[in-house]
Amino acid sequence: MSRYAEDQIPCCISCAEQPEQEAYIKKCDRCGITYCVHFASNTDVRMCGNCLDDFKVIETIEVKTTERVDDSGAVISRRRQIARNLKLTGTDWLFCAAKISTLSDEQMDASIEYHRAIKNTLMEEREARRVEYFRKLHNVKTNLSAIDKHLRDKKIDQGIQDGKQKKVNEKIAEKKVDKGLNDIASLLSKVSGTKLDSAQVAALLANLKGAK
Repeated sequence: MSRYAEDQIPCCISCAEQPEQEAYIKKCDRCGITYCVHFASNTDVRMCGNCLDDFKVIETIEVKTTERVDDSGAVISRRRQIARNLKLTGTDWLFCAAKISTLSDEQMDASIEYHRAIKNTLMEEREARRVEYFRKLHNVKTNLSAIDKHLRDKKIDQGIQDGKQKKVNEKIAEKKVDKGLNDIASLLSKVSGTKLDSAQVAALLANLKGAK
């Protein structure tokens, strides 16, 4: 409820300065104070926030199970019913209920149409907010999917780069081994007077390693 302090004027300056004040300012049907839309009751705008404050909706869920049994007592079918029960409480609701009993038929019909229009407007606003909420939620999920795809692609690219780098490192290692074998072959050729190539040196080193 849009409650306000006792020493506070329940009317905004911006609302008081509106050219069409009837759409923004009115007198409370209960206490007669002048208030604007920002201090109106959230339940019934015909009253100020302080006059319609003690009002609650108590919701309960009732479950009823009905069973059918045969002659032997065995259950052959079971039906479960769920009902939503709403109960209005509070002194302000009692005040409104007492007011309803004093309405004429024409006043009652007008009040029903008034509250039906309010109900339809409230439901349309609630549905619009739900649609907007799910639209934002969908955008968030889409963004998360795009981020996940980006991370997966990045991981794949990193794997490809790592694979390429591994091959480059292996080739560098092979070249170093070949160079080392060639250097050893050149040195042994000078010592023994027999020309050796890298393959012969590799075989010789393998035989020495096997002999150990």
